[in-house]
Parts: sequence; structure tokens; C-alpha cells
Amino acid sequence: MRSYLLKRILIFIPGILFLVLLSFVLLKNAPGDPVEQILSGQHPEMSSSNPANDDATLRA
Repeated sequence: MRSYLLKRILIFIPGILFLVLLSFVLLKNAPGDPVEQILSGQHPEMSSSNPANDDATLRA
């Protein structure tokens, strides 16, 4: 039983490291930057055509 648990733990560690590396690579290589999209006006929730984001609407 002890050897079985040791084997499972030794398989588990590289598996977790692989998943962490895979998620890091996918996030780093994803296209676009949310901050750049918001600043350039391409983000649909922050566009000037949305009256909720209009300065005049917010001041009224």
C-alpha cells in the first residue's frame, strides 16, 4: 500500500506542474489585452455608444 501511494504521489507532482505550465502558456499567448481594448474603445461594455458610460448621464 505504501509503494502504491508513493507511486501515485510521484505521478501527481509532474501532472500538476504540467497543468500549471500549460495554463501559463495559454494565458500568455492569448490574443488581445483587456486594458488595451478598453482604452481603444473596442470593448463593448466601455464603448461611448453605451449611455451608461456617458459622462453627461453620470452627472445628471
